[in-house]
Amino acid sequence: MQGGYATVIEEEQTFSSYFGREIVGGMIDAEPGLWRKPHKQSFEDQRQKVLKFEQMWRPFDWTQNLATGD
Repeated sequence: MQGGYATVIEEEQTFSSYFGREIVGGMIDAEPGLWRKPHKQSFEDQRQKVLKFEQMWRPFDWTQNLATGD
């Protein structure tokens, strides 16, 4: 794992509401329009994306080992 940088945000009102999206968007070189003003999605569309991600993530989900003690 590579090193990184972290800081505590003490005055949250000085940060934009999309601060986290801005950071991730910059990391993946996304156009600002994608993260600053995302298009509206229905609840069902979001739900389907979550279920799909859950299936993709399952092989890497270390929390499943907590229940079995492995």
